[in-house]
Amino acid sequence: MINSATALYCIIGNPVSHSKSPHIHNAAFKYHNINAVYLAFDIDKDNFNEAITGLKRLKELKGLNITVPHKVNILPFIDKLDSTATTTGSVNTIKNDNGTWIGYNTDWYGVLKTLENNKINQDVSVLIIGSGGATPAVIYALQQYGIKKISITNRTEENADILAGKFGISKINYTKYKNTISEHNLIINTTTLTFNDFIDTYDSKTIYYDLKYYKNFDKPNIKYINGKEMLLYQAAMAYTIWTNKESPIEIMKLSLNEENK
Repeated sequence: MINSATALYCIIGNPVSHSKSPHIHNAAFKYHNINAVYLAFDIDKDNFNEAITGLKRLKELKGLNITVPHKVNILPFIDKLDSTATTTGSVNTIKNDNGTWIGYNTDWYGVLKTLENNKINQDVSVLIIGSGGATPAVIYALQQYGIKKISITNRTEENADILAGKFGISKINYTKYKNTISEHNLIINTTTLTFNDFIDTYDSKTIYYDLKYYKNFDKPNIKYINGKEMLLYQAAMAYTIWTNKESPIEIMKLSLNEENK
């Protein structure tokens, strides 16, 4: 029951109407009998600074998730960064520690668990399409998993150059990447577009991993992974950071699956 003592948690992004995070976290709060509520706040770029300044004044706000397009432009508002947030240069989770905003990146853990659960071979050759806010966490997770052969391509070449240099991976010119598709057996889409916007012919020997959690993929006999596991496990790590409790992963998974029907 929401009352004057209820703690507030939220996700901010643009858009967020599709977000499954409120369902996941509210189910976990209920399981642990925590007096808290998790909401979604749609904040566009034009109103971002003003909105965040206001949120920082709310002592009831105990934690936030940050999603597209704010994972990098949130950084000036963070008082302290966790080591993974420092390494990736992006924040998707914030803990309000008595007025001090501590920034974390839990996206990488979601990607890592996805790789583990799908038994991805460490010897794969990976092509990442996109260089948005989640991409550094993807690269970090791949490297933590032990994958060595990683390439990136992006429509804005400069952004791909920056990430390639930072993480020591290869960069493929965007105008030429389609010629190299067959050389990679794991392709990861970190953009807001779908694989059909990039792939002309699908290969049954290739794994296609889309960070978005679309339910439907209409290519029979093609190995496709969506972003549902990443969402679940990054949420689980965030929940533990906020509450210092072990995440009720099965409860969170059940809530996600019910919402995703």
